[in-house]
Amino acid sequence: MEDDISISRDVLQTAQLRVFEEVKDEERLVVVATNVAETSLTIPGIKYVVDTGREKVKNYNPTNAKETYEVQWISKASAAQRAGRTGPGHCYRLYSSAAFSNILPKFSCAEISKIPVDGVVLLLKSMGIDKVANFPFPTSPGPAALVDAERCLKDLEALDSNGRLTSLGKAMARYPISPRNSRMLLTVIQIMRKVKNYASANLVLGYAVAAAAVLSSTNPFVIQYEESHSQNDESQQADGSNPMNSEKALNKKEKSQKRKLNELTKMSRAKFSSPSSDTLTVAYALQRFELSESRVNFCNENMLHLKTMEEMSKLRKQLLWLVFNQDAGQEFLWSHGTMEDVEHSWRVRVPSDKNPLLVNEEELLLQAICSGRVDRVAKRIRGVSRSSEGDRKANAVRYQACCLVEKTVFLHRSSCLSSCAPELLVYSELVQTKRPYMHGETSVKPGWLVKYAKSYCTFSAPLTDPKPYYDPQTDEVYSWLVPSFGPLLWQLPMHNMRISNMAHRVTVFAFALLEGQVLPCLRSGKKYMYHFKARTIS
Repeated sequence: MEDDISISRDVLQTAQLRVFEEVKDEERLVVVATNVAETSLTIPGIKYVVDTGREKVKNYNPTNAKETYEVQWISKASAAQRAGRTGPGHCYRLYSSAAFSNILPKFSCAEISKIPVDGVVLLLKSMGIDKVANFPFPTSPGPAALVDAERCLKDLEALDSNGRLTSLGKAMARYPISPRNSRMLLTVIQIMRKVKNYASANLVLGYAVAAAAVLSSTNPFVIQYEESHSQNDESQQADGSNPMNSEKALNKKEKSQKRKLNELTKMSRAKFSSPSSDTLTVAYALQRFELSESRVNFCNENMLHLKTMEEMSKLRKQLLWLVFNQDAGQEFLWSHGTMEDVEHSWRVRVPSDKNPLLVNEEELLLQAICSGRVDRVAKRIRGVSRSSEGDRKANAVRYQACCLVEKTVFLHRSSCLSSCAPELLVYSELVQTKRPYMHGETSVKPGWLVKYAKSYCTFSAPLTDPKPYYDPQTDEVYSWLVPSFGPLLWQLPMHNMRISNMAHRVTVFAFALLEGQVLPCLRSGKKYMYHFKARTIS
């Protein structure tokens, strides 16, 4: 079956390339294309065009951070372009002149209105432009998009409360990727600078750079399904069978082959599957891709898009070069080795199974991914919804997104997390198709949300049970609190926090001092200080 699918993929690619071949006098070239191919390819010799006047466009809503695919009217400029590119031609429009004059917009919406602009705002801030709203954009993204971008950058700690660039924000602006992904990469560097003699530090950075490249690219896992209709047509004519029966048989055969192809795709993805993160799953696949003897065969065998994997590999190397070749602050410099050491670690530990990282190594990466998506958190909804028939399916795991308090979002069955469905996760994007589905999920721990998304947390008063305590490792006093996350106040487990009230700090420290926790030499005289301690605490 794998050989058949590989041949089918080769045949499909060869058929696509035939549009560029020279057409003989007795032949006619007919091309069926989407608006994606229309904007990315120029096919010579096209004289006649049938125009539906419609296109599918990906739009972004900054209010709820949701991306939707919508079929809408093309612009008049696009309609004029469809009439001919390399020369004059004829365009048969499947819509009236009244629709052309009154419904079609003059120009398509600018691309800046269809994407998040947090990267644009960060770049302008790094250039010294504090009032981004006053910047003379050729086409303004709109006040809502700019407000959402500044909020996102504050959540990522790239901007302070006054909207000024922080040292972390300056370092993030030096990377040609989304601020969310640069924050993830810099978080790994910050964590590892606090760790001494970590044997696999360079490997962790190698995977962090790969994860940043993965998050900056599209999903490389593809499903190609192609059926040889000409052979089926010939067999129908030879058999003289009923066309209706033949169509039913064909549909049944197509469904069977598609089912087998889906099973093969699941098996291929399972080779790299990380039950904790879809991002790390693709990072494992990228490592195997770069180490493979034949990259073309590797992609064909594992249902991966070759061009996407090649672009991802180039971006990984570029980002790794930037880590070691930029004028960043001292706190963002890698201190565990050279670029060659990181590349060596990336290539030496060949993944023999589907999870080449140790538990502590993987947790560092998951924590870093969480730091870049603190506003895209979802909590699993337990129980079965009876609102619709589709929601009762076992594979439709439901979540509540912190940015969408009024709607339920879903974990797609193709996600590597669908088998375990963690209580808390972060996602890369929210795409609205038939239902709002999350993409690029990563499971997270509650403590990471308190650490990196403190602006989304509300805290209870300090608890008396457990009691506040002194930590000799950090020489600080802490109390226990109960945090709640997001607008729905999801209750998280107890969390310790440094005591800020001076009177409370002195009380807890004095108790620890008299208990001998600060100076162990005082423990021997503990019984003689009992009455003094009781008077001090009271």
